[in-house]
Amino acid sequence: MSGTDIIYLDYSATTPPYPEVVRFYCERLLASYANPASTHQLGQEARKTLEQACSQMANLLDCQPREIILTSGASESINTALKSFFPAGRVWSGGLAVCAGEHAATRETAETLARNGVVVHTFGLTATGAIDLESVAAALSEKPLVISYMLVNNETGAIAPVAEIAALRNKISPRTKIHIDAVQALGRLPLSFKQSKADLMTLSGHKFGAPRGIGLLIGRKNFAITPLIAGGGQQENRRSGTENPPLAEALVLAMEKAVNSAAAESERIAGLERQLNALLFVPGSGLSPVCTATKVPHIVSIRTPGLRGETLANALSAEGIMISAGSACAARKAAASPILRAMGLTDKAAREVVRISLGRNTGANDIEVAAAALLKVYNQLSR
Repeated sequence: MSGTDIIYLDYSATTPPYPEVVRFYCERLLASYANPASTHQLGQEARKTLEQACSQMANLLDCQPREIILTSGASESINTALKSFFPAGRVWSGGLAVCAGEHAATRETAETLARNGVVVHTFGLTATGAIDLESVAAALSEKPLVISYMLVNNETGAIAPVAEIAALRNKISPRTKIHIDAVQALGRLPLSFKQSKADLMTLSGHKFGAPRGIGLLIGRKNFAITPLIAGGGQQENRRSGTENPPLAEALVLAMEKAVNSAAAESERIAGLERQLNALLFVPGSGLSPVCTATKVPHIVSIRTPGLRGETLANALSAEGIMISAGSACAARKAAASPILRAMGLTDKAAREVVRISLGRNTGANDIEVAAAALLKVYNQLSR
């Protein structure tokens, strides 16, 4: 099967890198190879490159350059953010509050902290896929040190009520810090660290067209980061390891392209979502949307009664159409999606769901072909 035969509809798992970003990265790898910690001329040029990249990111994300920590990706950023509140050897005056419908990086970090004695408070989702604000208020009444949630849910596309959560925090537990997992948001929604009222925010480059292996943790200037990685004390002792200036430059280029095209691209993707919905959610199809809350258009979760999502996704893959049966991070695990379970779906129903996610290379013909194939396979295999 050649690349031209494939219809890729799994952008929430990862986005194809921009070809021009890859070319730029390769060129810069050869030109800017010095260690930015070195004191010689080439090292100092690399240091300036890195600082300039962070300054450009800060402008795009509405934060300060010194608030940016470069990481290997979102999982490291989330682990660093949440574990910084509960360093080993100390007595903690509060716990952690997380949404029941979180990404595995957050959920499993919370489980690790719980095993180490941290009290974890969970708030839920409604049947529509929205964050349940009443349960957020209940979790905040426990006065946790930090509350963490996804800005855009990676399986359903539901958009978190950022202003409402911040208002509840201010009213009920002002000392509680807010961590936002914004991995699915950049390039899909306007994104401002300052306006989000977050204290910490996580991003991942491969979700918006950068090469894999780089992400961000943004933390307010006065927040003390406990580093996960000990070593040379790079990034002001917040994350050790030799920095990669060309990769930071590539991240900036992809971020600029994603941010600058976000408004027009979101409008285009919304049109494709309407086309997909009109083809799939028709009387007699048996299919229905999983999320009815306010959501981004690029993620469409579909209930497929009588057929496991994994079976449908595999059958479509054989025809060159790439979708997923939920989060890629959990695709090989036997358990039903915690996100869908948090919405009230049974284990059986949660397994009868597929996720289609659209991106910059998706066109109207892709939607037409994929929808026809999905309906055909579903009618053949469902029972």
